Amino acid sequence: MRIAITVLGFALVACRPLVGAAPAVSAPPRAGGETLFVRLDRDICFGTCPAYKIEIDRDGAVRYTGRADVCEPGPISERLSDDQMSKLRTAISTSGFAAIPEHCCDCPVSDTPTLTLTVADPPRLKTVVDSYGCEGGTTPVEALADTIDRIVGIERWIGTKEERKNCQW
Repeated sequence: MRIAITVLGFALVACRPLVGAAPAVSAPPRAGGETLFVRLDRDICFGTCPAYKIEIDRDGAVRYTGRADVCEPGPISERLSDDQMSKLRTAISTSGFAAIPEHCCDCPVSDTPTLTLTVADPPRLKTVVDSYGCEGGTTPVEALADTIDRIVGIERWIGTKEERKNCQW
């Protein structure tokens, strides 16, 4: 019984909101006057989770950097088409991201990856941290991140799950 109470206590402490979450500020300027629109950062896990960062500017410029368990470490720079940017804007607006509480899903689970999603929707920049497994199912943040990955075509850089088994990292 004492062990169960101790484990419960650790779980409650682990699921408290993160201190020092990203403040609501204007989107940072980029080279050439462009501004950040979306930043998707997937962190490592105690397995073979692909870890990478994508930044997308308002003009469609994309910057990718792979960190672990990806086929292409990068950095890679490309540009989304107008159609892809339209799909991205639609996905963000229909996802309800603006209404998601900033601390909705940030209770770390020790062996799962952490997803950090930032959307700069004037006049503020909003960041939500999502710890997979915390909510017991796919969260709206995870679903939006997966949609962003599909729009960008992330598998061409990280590889499919099968392809990543053969990549030299």
